[in-house]
Amino acid sequence: MNSAQRSIYDSLTPDELDQRNQLEIAQTPPNIDSPLAVNDLAVGVFAAMGMTAASLATDRGLPPQQVRVDRWHAGNTLNSVAWHFQNGWQLDIHVVHSAINGFFQSRDGRHIIYNGAYPHLRQIILDFLGCPNHKERITEATASYDAFELEESLSKLGACIAVVRSAEEWASHEQGRHLASVPAVEIVKLADSEPRPFSTTPTRPLSGLRALDLSKVLAGPTLGRQLAEHGAQVIHLRHPYQDLIYPFDIETSYGKINSYLDFTRPRGRERLLELAREADVFAQGYRFGAMEKNGFGPHDLARENPHLVYVQLNAYGFGGPWAHRHGFEQLAQSVTGAAAINGGSLSNPKLVPAYMNDYLTGFLGALGAMIALRRRAREGGAWLVNVSLARTCQLALDLPLRDPGEALRPTQHEDLGPWLIDQDSSLGVLTRLKSPIEYSETPCFADIAATAPGTHPPEWREVTQPKPPHRPTQMLDSLELLGNMALH
Repeated sequence: MNSAQRSIYDSLTPDELDQRNQLEIAQTPPNIDSPLAVNDLAVGVFAAMGMTAASLATDRGLPPQQVRVDRWHAGNTLNSVAWHFQNGWQLDIHVVHSAINGFFQSRDGRHIIYNGAYPHLRQIILDFLGCPNHKERITEATASYDAFELEESLSKLGACIAVVRSAEEWASHEQGRHLASVPAVEIVKLADSEPRPFSTTPTRPLSGLRALDLSKVLAGPTLGRQLAEHGAQVIHLRHPYQDLIYPFDIETSYGKINSYLDFTRPRGRERLLELAREADVFAQGYRFGAMEKNGFGPHDLARENPHLVYVQLNAYGFGGPWAHRHGFEQLAQSVTGAAAINGGSLSNPKLVPAYMNDYLTGFLGALGAMIALRRRAREGGAWLVNVSLARTCQLALDLPLRDPGEALRPTQHEDLGPWLIDQDSSLGVLTRLKSPIEYSETPCFADIAATAPGTHPPEWREVTQPKPPHRPTQMLDSLELLGNMALH
């Protein structure tokens, strides 16, 4: 590992790992065009998760193995939703490029960013500004407000807005200081209980373990998908009438039972409690405090299940004045200083062209769950894992900037052939990027291909697939592309 990768890896591996497992990093050229060392950040995260999963596997009696991460492939993983195909057709994610989503200049010359990916969030902003979802009208309306006044007013209404800040401004902000005081993967013991040893007849690192995923795009469902691809039984639960962004929901559904459930109704509440009592991991990405109000907060469920690992994800962390604010990838990049660094200045913000915080926060949540499961096996207890988009972004800012003399290898779909896999599904042949973590003995795979929301009843099912059902892509020459789907 290079020094940047090593610093991330060391910060994310607090517990002893089995040194019989071997780590290999393929130091291929980076592909993410940014001054930030995004490829190296991704390598460090994936290496930490891979070696933790391999150690969990040997804890359970599986053989030591080699873990391999490719630097170029690691960067492409941060745009994996852009490299997802249904019967050869690239899934269209242009819905996230709505007129409201982007940077606008305020009256005082600062830049703000809105995100209205979901209709109700978009409407809050448009109603406040008094204009339609039209770029020129939004520009005019925004220019009549001072930036921080607008941020505060719209945030109180529940909108997704952020003033673009420098890294120095964020470091001195109360929320930035709070996040700097906690680790990127915060793991806290919730309650004492007897150790819960792993079963000793697994075929994969998480064989026999059960996880509930109550989250929306993109970080939370990525967490659930990673648990599934390491062998866990995962049920994804969503409200049947909740807004969705179809390509993102499909891309993160691999390996999961995909179910509807409304826990605000008596029947749904009862069913969720039943599932939580039987689960090993409960992951949720609701606004901070929402689950507590409904009786499904960390301490609530630790009383119901004293062996539970509870993972929660949000935009700005779980303390400080912004803990309750909504946020997405683009806002995390903007408030922390990443967008200003990527664009060269505060006056020219530009997003890093990758969903780096979304995907990496999902992987960090899965990593935290694995660390907590190992601790549960040794010392018992219920555990809480906290991860957030902005804290993940601060990891990137902690690294030295990328060497500008190192040549980039931009991603062309023709170059992805060795990294693309096909899998048959009820939606046809789905083509996707394979896992960025390669294991010699327990390869990642999804025994269930991607499915539409609500496909299955909310019931556990055994994962019995003995080997990966996917195959190297046969469709590279016939893929139909709409264009650049990377974040921009």
